[in-house]
Amino acid sequence: GRKIFYDGNLYGTTYYGGKYNVGAIYIYNPVSNIDSAVFSFNYIDGSVTGGDLFVFNDTSFYGMAESDSTNYDGIIYRFNPITNKETILYNFNGNTDGAYPQATFIKDSNGLLYGFAPQLGPGGYGTLFSFNPSTNVLTTLVNFNGSNGEYPLGDLFLASNGLLYGMAERGGSHNEGVLFSYNLSTSQYTILINFDSINGRYPDGGSVIEDTLNKILYGMTTTGGKYDDGVIFSYNLVTQKDSVLLNFDGTNGSVPSGTLLLVPDSLLGVQELGIRNYDIKIVPNPNNGIFSLSLPSSYWESGAVVVVYNMLGQQVYRMTNIEQGTLNIDISNEPSGVYLYRVITETGEPIGAGKFVIEK
Repeated sequence: GRKIFYDGNLYGTTYYGGKYNVGAIYIYNPVSNIDSAVFSFNYIDGSVTGGDLFVFNDTSFYGMAESDSTNYDGIIYRFNPITNKETILYNFNGNTDGAYPQATFIKDSNGLLYGFAPQLGPGGYGTLFSFNPSTNVLTTLVNFNGSNGEYPLGDLFLASNGLLYGMAERGGSHNEGVLFSYNLSTSQYTILINFDSINGRYPDGGSVIEDTLNKILYGMTTTGGKYDDGVIFSYNLVTQKDSVLLNFDGTNGSVPSGTLLLVPDSLLGVQELGIRNYDIKIVPNPNNGIFSLSLPSSYWESGAVVVVYNMLGQQVYRMTNIEQGTLNIDISNEPSGVYLYRVITETGEPIGAGKFVIEK
């Protein structure tokens, strides 16, 4: 799965292995090139960790495991990267709140965590739930029952419009899966795409991503499409229309899985822009999310626009009409990782682009 960066190290989970061969949390130091399992799951503390760790704060990583010794339906746990200790926070009870959680948490602005339990629950085919890390209370938001989807897999995605988006592998009008939205304010669940083989079938793992500038979601299904080898699809949040962008046919790949990575075209290569990128300075780099971006006067005197993207292509910062040489930027609420910046004129002409690193 995806690795997370914390305190100069990479953390991740394994599905099997560890001391008891039922999964582990491992750490890798890219400087010393040393790796080790810092925690081994067992049948008491959970086993088979299908999802990734989620960094909540400096001393709390949250995750889910598919099995446990209480109800055998899975757990929510907290892992302390300082003490390397795990604490079970919640035991799923399959028939009432779902079973076998395996996705990665996402967090809203109120600090609530959201995830999937892909099986069982009152509807029989999984649940979408919220979890309050302050009270350890789990609330079921959606019970999947077949008509509204079956077996929600992959990760949820919180879009720029404030809605949650996710996919279920089966169910819907054609029993071939759905793309859905969930409104956190109104609790409204809406099916956006009923997959029907032509537009894809069986989205299994991964999540959708968003082109925030054009308000378009992108995702994949494992099969379906023209050659039944899977597709890349889009969903326009404005027009509410979906399209097949690529039909896999075996020669260009088959059965795609995981999550797409969206990087704006103008950020793919600095040399492609034909600009003097050395005139733009990010100080410090790496930084903790608080830094300054400096422009020579020839660029900012007529105004400029600065946009920052994360590696999913999501816009995390934008400032227009810049008329000073140094812009102080604070995106310290963003997680550690590599970020891309783009500087353009008010009329859209490229000035510069590059990358920097946030380390916390």
